[in-house]
Amino acid sequence: MRIGFFGAGNAGFTLGKYFSEKGVDVVGYWSRNPRSARDAADFTNSMYYDSAEELIRHSDTLFLTVPDSAIGTLWDGIKNFPLKDKFVCHISGALSSGVFSDIDQTGAFGYSIHPLFAIHSKYNSHKQIEKAFFTIEGAEERLHEVCSLMDRLGNRYAVIASNKKELYHAAAVTASNHVIALLSTAQSYLVECGMTKAQAETALNPLFICNAQNTADVGVCNALTGPVARGDLMTVKKHLNCLETLNEDDKQLYLLLALKLCDLTEKNDGNRKSQNGENMREYLREELEN
Repeated sequence: MRIGFFGAGNAGFTLGKYFSEKGVDVVGYWSRNPRSARDAADFTNSMYYDSAEELIRHSDTLFLTVPDSAIGTLWDGIKNFPLKDKFVCHISGALSSGVFSDIDQTGAFGYSIHPLFAIHSKYNSHKQIEKAFFTIEGAEERLHEVCSLMDRLGNRYAVIASNKKELYHAAAVTASNHVIALLSTAQSYLVECGMTKAQAETALNPLFICNAQNTADVGVCNALTGPVARGDLMTVKKHLNCLETLNEDDKQLYLLLALKLCDLTEKNDGNRKSQNGENMREYLREELEN
């Protein structure tokens, strides 16, 4: 593949550098911001293009590494150029290849190729992305060639259906952004206990990191600890009582998450229902209804 990038933000820099370091031919960059495109080209030892048409002509694979809201507009701006037999890819987690409207009429093949990875730095994220899991979705005809790119990179990946992209992205947001929201909530509880924000972060970070590593090593069920897993209803009631005086929304959040933990605990016990577990579940549901 000869890959050209449209867009020179964090994702364009990161993937371009990663691809080139893995021996994939990165042709160069075009961007509405010429300075960013020049910087990306320098960073990846590729070319800067001041013409979108020229980049297309020199590439057989196009990566549209722009914000989700700009993908459709960018596609509308380039789809009238000669694209026959080219691959056109975006890296959105939420959007499918369906954003490439009328692509069949161009003779090109559309794909979404999304790394399950938080790309936070133009110049450093390429060093960690080899650990990322990718998902691929798009035209069946030449899907095997896109998969061969992943094989060459060495990343693990899965092919998903177009109509599952939204659910897939919800999974990514839950595992990433929502976890951050939960950690911030826990920090606020410690601040309420009298700690400074810095102390709360210092106190919880080792617990957070160790638990994440345990979960990665042994799986969610085997890493599970705490009062719900133990069937300790008395402790759960104490938690809910203090949360009720603090914030009703936080109490509801605790109840919803605790019910999910009941499901995990049951799975961990080989789907056997225990009396403690049933008592816990019944109490949580009643509290949630109230």
